[in-house]
Amino acid sequence: MRVGLYPNTEKAPVMQLVKRLMPWLAEMGVEAFVPPDLEGAFGHEMPASSLRVDRWKDSGVSFAIVLGGDGTLLKAARNLARGSVPILGVNFGRLGFLTELEAENVFSDLPAFLEGSYVFDDRVMLEARILRERASQRLEQPVLALNDVVVSTGGGIARLGEVSVWVNGRSVGAYPADGVIASTPTGSTAYSLAAGGPIVSPELDVMVVTPICAHTFYARPTVISAESRLTVKVIRVHGKAVVTVDGQEIRIIEEGDGVEVKLAGEKTRLMRRPGWDFYGVLRRKLSEAHVEG
Repeated sequence: MRVGLYPNTEKAPVMQLVKRLMPWLAEMGVEAFVPPDLEGAFGHEMPASSLRVDRWKDSGVSFAIVLGGDGTLLKAARNLARGSVPILGVNFGRLGFLTELEAENVFSDLPAFLEGSYVFDDRVMLEARILRERASQRLEQPVLALNDVVVSTGGGIARLGEVSVWVNGRSVGAYPADGVIASTPTGSTAYSLAAGGPIVSPELDVMVVTPICAHTFYARPTVISAESRLTVKVIRVHGKAVVTVDGQEIRIIEEGDGVEVKLAGEKTRLMRRPGWDFYGVLRRKLSEAHVEG
């Protein structure tokens, strides 16, 4: 068997665990691959091969072990989605909505996954494209998101920007707001939830459109179908307007630009223990967030 290791290199505890995990996997008869930027992190005795993540699937990698938190998993999902590599998340973060294993239990829980005792949890993704008012600046390649695509008008207190929202070419409305969140059901428990959006069951193929601090009563969170195409146009900005993908990748936009969002053809395939229950995780994680907050 071959697996990939995708760690958050900025977290010392993660790198310490990876250093222990590589020889353990070798003893289990599992060949491990790591991204090339880890090649020099462990010296000449690294019991793993370096290989670009976009080549993992073609090289027979059965799944990727992602070590970090939800942010690391979101980044891994965008990088691995086009290769359809399943992801087993190991939580080193705070909440861990998306991860399956806790760091302290890796060596006791991982053997079951290596033996094939797991189920898949498929999650829809978004595909976003910036539509520049000036065609010469049009973004050529779309970007993927597992959680959300956020259009921020750069506003602040008493300085709202303005956006217009369109679904399938039909106007939903224009209103002053700090921006708009387009989220997947997976992302419905993230920024969209904080902005007043609904929690959506992850098995649904839908998109949630949530205005951010809209200064009007008719701008409300809306759930649209998998076949729908959302367009958010920036009418007025204050300061710098940006598009943020999963809270990580940022593109600067200007007045007159738009962002087109639709459900992507790719999905993220998460690995779960048999009997995994979304509502049990939701109840536990939200209660933990309340206690920690």
